[in-house]
Amino acid sequence: MKTSKSMRLVNYLKYKVERFLIRGPLYQFIFIALLIVLLSLISGLILTEIDHTNSNVLHNSWWAFLRLSDTGYLGDDEGYAKRVLATILTVMGAALFIGAFVAIMTQWLNRTMRQLSEGLTPISMKGHIAILGYTNRTPSIAYEIFSSGRRLKKFLRSVDRSQPHLVILDEDIDYERTQDFRIHMKSHWNRHLVTFRGGNPVRQDELERVDPVHAAAIIIPAATFAGDRREIIDTRTIKTLLSIKNCLADEDLEGPRVVVEILDAMKVALAETAYGDNVYVVSSETMICRLLAQNIVHPGLSDIYAELLRNSSGNGLFIKALPELIGTRWDKLSHSIDSGIPIGVLKQAKPASCKLGPAPDYILAEEDAIVFIATSYDEIEASRSSPLTKGHKIQPIQSVVAEHPVKKILIMGWSYKIPRLLAEISAHSKGRAVIDIISIMPIDERERAFERSGVKYDNLDVNLILGDFTLMHDLDKIDFPSYSNFLVLASDVFDNSDDADAKSVLGYLLLREKFKDRPKIPPILVELLDPENEQLFNRKWGEVIISPLIVSYMLANVALKPELMLVFDELFDSGGAEIKLLSVERLELVGDYTFDFASDRVRALGMTAIGIKQGKNSVLNPPGRELLHFAPEDTIIAVS
Repeated sequence: MKTSKSMRLVNYLKYKVERFLIRGPLYQFIFIALLIVLLSLISGLILTEIDHTNSNVLHNSWWAFLRLSDTGYLGDDEGYAKRVLATILTVMGAALFIGAFVAIMTQWLNRTMRQLSEGLTPISMKGHIAILGYTNRTPSIAYEIFSSGRRLKKFLRSVDRSQPHLVILDEDIDYERTQDFRIHMKSHWNRHLVTFRGGNPVRQDELERVDPVHAAAIIIPAATFAGDRREIIDTRTIKTLLSIKNCLADEDLEGPRVVVEILDAMKVALAETAYGDNVYVVSSETMICRLLAQNIVHPGLSDIYAELLRNSSGNGLFIKALPELIGTRWDKLSHSIDSGIPIGVLKQAKPASCKLGPAPDYILAEEDAIVFIATSYDEIEASRSSPLTKGHKIQPIQSVVAEHPVKKILIMGWSYKIPRLLAEISAHSKGRAVIDIISIMPIDERERAFERSGVKYDNLDVNLILGDFTLMHDLDKIDFPSYSNFLVLASDVFDNSDDADAKSVLGYLLLREKFKDRPKIPPILVELLDPENEQLFNRKWGEVIISPLIVSYMLANVALKPELMLVFDELFDSGGAEIKLLSVERLELVGDYTFDFASDRVRALGMTAIGIKQGKNSVLNPPGRELLHFAPEDTIIAVS
């Protein structure tokens, strides 16, 4: 259908008007003003034809303008034609003067308020902590930072600040998000110490809104739900590192400390190359997989790791140099310290290195700092103590470890970290094990995920089962008594943590239903994504690991104390130190003994005792000289 010339002319005029109006409120005001002037002139000409007593067009146009601008003139006119024209002008004036001008002002004000609320104005600050991205880790990171006590105070002194200030950059900043953050911060909320900025950290101009060059530390958490988008997420993270680097005026400058979460361990080297020496990379997927694998082999470690990584309460990891202990043998060190448990050595050389559980004859050197488990930094002091207590002869290491025999594991759910998880289970399993994975994810897609991972495990037999573990019909096909372990894995293919955790909770409840009449229940491990859902679980029936919290603790602590990155690498590396549970009965410690006595017994095995586990309750760093009663089923928590 051809368009007529008149229609083309109309479209052309509409296009020109549209282009003029989209320039902004000022041009919209000009358009309405021109429209009012034109309408006044036309009305003035009409009035000249209606009222022959006054033929002055300008005077009549002014009369029309007054009727357009002020409805109070409506009753002053005489003559029916003139009154009809005045009424039409008054109605049109209400629409133009009141309606149009109010609409333009309202739109402009709404747009201005929205821009201001989005936080698009760059800040000018120094020594602050920037978090790039709002994910399910962000509130936990902020809470851990603000509740870090002395560690935070030492950090603030190093950057010459009296109070911390957190700046969060994200594309979607609105009232609901700030309220969510405020709820998670609880008593630590202070609107004067937190600033939200809107923007994409990948884009350098938007990144500059948080003044990254003058930040004391920058934290980059990964996106909440990765799934098969892990490659994209890691790529964006690395591009963000390049953007931060480009913000520096001098490329040779070291830049602020950056703590970044990378999902794929193969991308760690790329992240380090993208930014330089002052970047600390947390390979979260690898660390979570190792934590899950250790909890399968040693059920009961979840709360121990959570306490060690959390600096806000309980016992934590601290690094302190004690010059008065230089030259002390490692196996004599615990008797030279008043409080706290030494578990390793951090060599403060270049490059720095960490060794947890060094050899008994290791001699502390001048550049060595000691890694402690303690309730606070201040309580760690050197002292004189009694000589090493001699214990009874004990059996080899293998016979005292209270390992749970892993023979057959049922993994309920699918996550793209499963190939890495199976590699960690393979490394920790001493015999051959069978792994069954039930999920609604198509089997061919899961097989492709295994192929792409390139991970191999020779001592595992993996079976992929197609089914929904939240449906009793599919569960009835599974021989539950044949399994030694159950793992309910949080799925990362959902859009939010509520849906993922809801499926995990339902699977857990169905699993409980299957074992409700059985006297002995195999270990059940559940991974959650939202800390608030932990209260839905009965801890008597299994353990819970909240993976985003674990990652958040690491990111926050490394941002405040970067040396802890070496400790975490040693603790979570497949060839590094391990936390094990040692049988009290096999250690010949059943009865009443002090923890110091038990520690000496464990130390003779080349390990370091850090606590005790009695039933479901774990106690780290217990009083060394108090008499404790050990039952046969109790265990000693040790670092090996």
